[in-house]
Amino acid sequence: MKKFIACLLMLVLCVTVFAACSGNEEAPVTSDLDAAKDYLHAMYKDVAVVTPSDYKVTGVVTISGVTYEVTWTAEITSGDKEGVKIVVGDDKMVTVDVNEQAAEEIVYKLTATIKDADGKTATVSFDHSVPAFKVTAWEEYVNAEKGANLVIEGVVTGVMSKTNGNSNNALYVQDTNGGYYIYGIAADPVEEGIEVGMKIQATGKKDVYNGTLELVEASVKIVDSNKVNVEPVDFTERFQKAESLKDESLTKQQGMLVTLKGVEITGKGDNGYYKFKLGNFETYVRISSSMCPLTKEELKTFESIHEEHFGWTADVTGVICVYDGAFYLTPVSVNAFNPLNQVEKTDAEKVAYEKGQLKLPSNIASATSITLPQVGTNYDTVSIAWASKSEYAVVKDGKLVITMPKEDSTVKVTATVTCGDATETVEFEIKLIARQMSYEEIVDAAYNLPAGEALDGTYKLCGTIISIPSEYSEKYKNVTVVIQIGDKKDKPIECFRMEGEGVKDLKVGDKITVEGILKNYVNKDGKSKIEFDSKCKFIGKEEAAVVDQTKVVEAAYALAPGESMSEPSELKGVITKVNTEWNGEHNNITVTIVVNGMTDKPIVCFRLKGEGAKDLKVGDEITVFGTLMNYVNKEGKSKIEFDAGCQLVSVEKAG
Repeated sequence: MKKFIACLLMLVLCVTVFAACSGNEEAPVTSDLDAAKDYLHAMYKDVAVVTPSDYKVTGVVTISGVTYEVTWTAEITSGDKEGVKIVVGDDKMVTVDVNEQAAEEIVYKLTATIKDADGKTATVSFDHSVPAFKVTAWEEYVNAEKGANLVIEGVVTGVMSKTNGNSNNALYVQDTNGGYYIYGIAADPVEEGIEVGMKIQATGKKDVYNGTLELVEASVKIVDSNKVNVEPVDFTERFQKAESLKDESLTKQQGMLVTLKGVEITGKGDNGYYKFKLGNFETYVRISSSMCPLTKEELKTFESIHEEHFGWTADVTGVICVYDGAFYLTPVSVNAFNPLNQVEKTDAEKVAYEKGQLKLPSNIASATSITLPQVGTNYDTVSIAWASKSEYAVVKDGKLVITMPKEDSTVKVTATVTCGDATETVEFEIKLIARQMSYEEIVDAAYNLPAGEALDGTYKLCGTIISIPSEYSEKYKNVTVVIQIGDKKDKPIECFRMEGEGVKDLKVGDKITVEGILKNYVNKDGKSKIEFDSKCKFIGKEEAAVVDQTKVVEAAYALAPGESMSEPSELKGVITKVNTEWNGEHNNITVTIVVNGMTDKPIVCFRLKGEGAKDLKVGDEITVFGTLMNYVNKEGKSKIEFDAGCQLVSVEKAG
């Protein structure tokens, strides 16, 4: 009897344990099933609780080479009992099909059941809800918080599609109150049959990127396939009355198709900026091959229309976009400038325009030559003559040749602009900032010497001995070696009859510092070589003299607003701020560095590229190469930075 009771108690215990495991806890499973469950949980634990549109989950999980089937179920606890359905696809993916127009909120638990080859299972669940359907008014879209779930409706004004060569699928849409930008759509709108003029509905999340309002992670469906002609809203008066290009009257309705009447087509900027002017402001139509409704062929036509009608007037039509808070347009038609009306300019107007286009740097910190325009950029009947009286700034063969003085100096260059009987002059004042050149710059300067000439003064170079043409002479106490500076294998420097304590023991591979006069020596056969002249001094091994970066930073901070250094520079500094995190799409990062402890003169490295840039952190010491400039934003604020595309040369990680 006791044995029976014991067996009965054991049976009750097993049933109790089984019942407990059949509730909120899973039954004991193999370690691989646990790993599969953990993996699935990690995949979907961060999926938003609110799911306003359909989404996909996987139908299989592979762990250590073993594949497990996953079955998904949805348990609806409130709301439409048919509001969430599971649709198994042929691609081993499962669609969670939600009722995007639910009259009331749907609350549901999504459960994944993982099964192994022996039939054992494990489950993992996720709590979700579908919001009650409501079309978001435009004003609500503008004011919604980032990440808010929204449903918008409107007529399509522009289509960006990977099918058409764009990098992303996107739409421009508008209603009677404003515009919408739907970015990064999973389904290609062209393949879905979406065309300009159709009414669509989009469900997604609100986002803001650099001032641009976006609807992202959106699903899109056609509400009405009958196409209507969207008339652009006339923004001419608003543009003329605006206080700036950042005026809210211009930018708030971003995404809306608008027209500005009677603009003047002006110059073209770099990277697809097609400028126009109306009243007090000049802005542009931006062409982007990656995110523009025009096809590649249409882009070519648009470009030729703009370039061939410089100075003409037209009505310009496009979608309002913003960059750094300022108004510009994206075209939705190849005829964004239309109709075109020719305006004849007087000789004086042509001269005034071309005079305004002339630019020379206000600060130069290294020897360089600058090509000078001889005729107008847009009016070839305008001639330009240049003159300078300074020995450091010489006009020769259409170029301004700059040589650097020993001390800071200021030169003046004059341009005389002429068309017919109209003539104007403009004078440019350039400050030549004498700074210590890098070793590489010194080598380049030496290799630019005419035959038989030498650089003024003495210079120091640090390099590695690659050969010893003449061994040490006990009689004359000197040696001749050849050194390589940095990676300049093609520009060796001979140190002819070098003197100094320790020269006797030098060998190939030693890194040394040498000081002397650099010249382009020509022998009796007419062959030349770049060398330190005889009696150059051996200063010591390793780097006995460090190039001072302070002058470079000071030269950059002396730049006038909007100007750049005439030649690229290299600086080494410590990262004090990561301004913009790594961008995986464009492979760049923006950081701020401080050089030589000059905390009052930080340098921004804008869109820095190169190996190791992805992992940069505050405290890392980096070397950067690029063009330094005084960048001015739309608000008139300036900062000293390496221009976009600067390169990361080396990294010394913090700690």
